[in-house]
Amino acid sequence: MKSQVFAFLFPWVVLVAQSMEPDGKPGSHAQRGFTVASIQSPPTLEQQKMDVTYYGLELDIRPDSKFFAGSLQIRANIEDTSITHLEFDLRNESYLLVASATLNGGSVAFDHSGNLIRIALPAAGPKPTSVEVHIDYTYGPVSATNYRPFNFDSHLGQDLIWTMSQPYDARAWWPCKDYPADKPDSMDMRVTVPGNMTVVSNGRLVSIQDGEDGRKTFHWHEGYPIATYLVSLAIYPYFIWGDEYVSAAGDTMPIEFYTFTDPDSPEPWYLTSNYLKTKDMLYTFVDLFGEYPFLDEKYGHAEWGLSYGMEHQTITSMGNPTERRVAHELAHQWRGDMITCATYQHMRLNEGFATHAAALWFESTGGTAAYRDKMNSLAYYGSGTIYIDVPTNSNVFRPGICQRRLGAPHVEARGWGFNVLSNPANLRRQPPI
Repeated sequence: MKSQVFAFLFPWVVLVAQSMEPDGKPGSHAQRGFTVASIQSPPTLEQQKMDVTYYGLELDIRPDSKFFAGSLQIRANIEDTSITHLEFDLRNESYLLVASATLNGGSVAFDHSGNLIRIALPAAGPKPTSVEVHIDYTYGPVSATNYRPFNFDSHLGQDLIWTMSQPYDARAWWPCKDYPADKPDSMDMRVTVPGNMTVVSNGRLVSIQDGEDGRKTFHWHEGYPIATYLVSLAIYPYFIWGDEYVSAAGDTMPIEFYTFTDPDSPEPWYLTSNYLKTKDMLYTFVDLFGEYPFLDEKYGHAEWGLSYGMEHQTITSMGNPTERRVAHELAHQWRGDMITCATYQHMRLNEGFATHAAALWFESTGGTAAYRDKMNSLAYYGSGTIYIDVPTNSNVFRPGICQRRLGAPHVEARGWGFNVLSNPANLRRQPPI
């Protein structure tokens, strides 16, 4: 699905270098230890001729072996009859092996090279208007290492599994059309793990099924369009607790927290108190931006193996939950998740919006002085441009590129952009599938 991407520029762009700010994301994947391609090319010509509408991903994860078996269902519409091949992004790594593929129910030959899976469409006869592809593959075994897009990690002596796919790393653990401009309408995640672990993912939890050898399968369904970089897994024997949000119309939505430690004795000490501010932040942002965009599902946090936050749709992966970070990642649900940049050249829109929104939260609790204090503390006047000519894994969050304040007065400059978000005619919200 190609709607719900954002293609115009807010005139109030209030942008600050997150990599210089303690609540932000690191400046590059190199700092996180990822081994990734340095420059990402645009979608191939063949990829531009199809529109993915659905992903169904099944993973059977074996933490002891640092291995999983994956099975993926893809549905797509064909938009250009000159298409000759279906092409899906998947890295060529020694630990990523494609076993088989089917096209519309029949076995089909495939080629996995150049970081693509290529499946030829029949040359004879008319092209189909839609296709369904199944791909079986395996991941691992991998070495005991941290900082991969799909991480076999540990915490407090127990297995911890988590993913981080921004900007170009969904393709490092599952086949997909890995570009933010093409969101599927919906997605299912069915993940089987040892029985002591809890699987957390996007959307709503449909079921938990007991299997053999004490293992369990968690089925999560995301019923709203979702960019591939926002698809997330966090898996651990979590403490599960939370709160509840009630909309002005009387609809209730769970606020779910998945934490390493008991909320009565949290680590860090401010975790529980800052998490419990989430509900008030929701009410503040709803007043500013319109209703929470995933009201039929949830919002929450799942702890992971990094010391910052990532705005995975409906479930932020959270580390070091400062008050500013909790507000920042929540704000991304409106701008970044519901409305998404078509390309990473415009990352300033995501990060500028969330940074400004966090300052507005502090204004709601501490007045104009608190707002100005937060904005001034984040100001950046260094080198760099706010438009990224050639986005790479190492510069999407680079100082002066991701976020930079342009010098317009804070209060006078902010209103127009938020009015755009709060006007239902501009949001194009839709019910989940």
